[in-house]
Amino acid sequence: ARGGARLHLLIVYDLPQLRLARNGTRHLYAWHGFVSQRTLAEISTRNQFPVLALHYHNHILSFLHRRFPEFVAQRAQQLSFVHGDIIGEAGQPIERVFFPSSGMISVVVDLRDGGRVESAMVGRKNAIGGSVVFGGRAHLNTSFAQLPGSGWSLKAADLIELAGGERDVRNVLFDNEQYLLAQAQQTAA
Repeated sequence: ARGGARLHLLIVYDLPQLRLARNGTRHLYAWHGFVSQRTLAEISTRNQFPVLALHYHNHILSFLHRRFPEFVAQRAQQLSFVHGDIIGEAGQPIERVFFPSSGMISVVVDLRDGGRVESAMVGRKNAIGGSVVFGGRAHLNTSFAQLPGSGWSLKAADLIELAGGERDVRNVLFDNEQYLLAQAQQTAA
C-alpha cells in the first residue's frame, strides 16, 4: 500500500460564537471533503473551533476515534492502494490492522493448485487483521485490493494494548471477525 494520498473526511465543529449570538442555542458546522495528511494534523491541533467529530469513513476506526481521539490521531497511518495490492498474506504475521475507507478488499483462500476462492469482501465497515486482538498471530487468508482506494492502519501491538483494557473495543473487533466468518460460510453454502 502507498502513503501520501488525500484523505476523505467529515469534520464537525462546534462554533461557540454562533451559540452566543443565538441565545445559547448550539449550532454545529460540518465540513466534508478531501484533505492532505498535513492539513489533518493542523485540524487536530487547532483550538480555534473544537472538533467534535472526525470521521475516518471507516466505521470501526471512527468508533475508536470517538472513544480514544488522541490514541487514533497519534497512531493511525493513512494508506492508499491500487488494484492487486496485497493487504495481508496468508501465513504472514499480522503487523498492522487495516481499516479501509474506500475501495474494496477481497479476502481469498489460496488453493494448492495456485488458484484462489474469494471468501469475503471488506469495505469501510470492516477491518483486516483484527483477529490479532484475540491471539491471532498470522493472516489466515490473503487480502488484496479489488478496487483502488484508501484506508488507515494501526500497529497490531498498539491495538492489542488498547483492546486489552477496553471491552467495547474487543466487542467491535469481535463483531467484525464474526461478519467475515459469516461471509465465508455463505460462500461455502
